[in-house]
Amino acid sequence: PQSLSNVAWSLAAMRLLDRPLIQVVAQLTVANINRFKPFELSTMLWALAKLGSMQQAKTWSAKSVFHAAAAHIMKQMQARKKKKHLGFRCLATTAWAFATAK
Repeated sequence: PQSLSNVAWSLAAMRLLDRPLIQVVAQLTVANINRFKPFELSTMLWALAKLGSMQQAKTWSAKSVFHAAAAHIMKQMQARKKKKHLGFRCLATTAWAFATAK
C-alpha cells in the first residue's frame, strides 16, 4: 500500500495525469484497502482528489476508491481499532480529499 500511495502522491505532486497508471493504482487500492495504514490511505485520497481536480481529468473518476475508503474508515471507526486510529493530520487530509473529489 505504501508504494501505491507514493506513486499516486508523486503523480499529483508533478501534476502528471497518466490515466492508465492511475487506473491500475486505483484498482489495486480498492483490492487492498484493508492493508492501508491511515497515513497511506489519506495520502492516496489526497493524491486522487488533487489529480481529479485537474482540468484534463474530466473524463476520469476515482469514485470506486473513495467509496471503498469510506466503507473501510467507517468499519475501522466502529471497531475502534486503536492501532489504526486516524490522527488529526490524516483526518484533515482525508476530509479535504472527500470535499475536493469530483
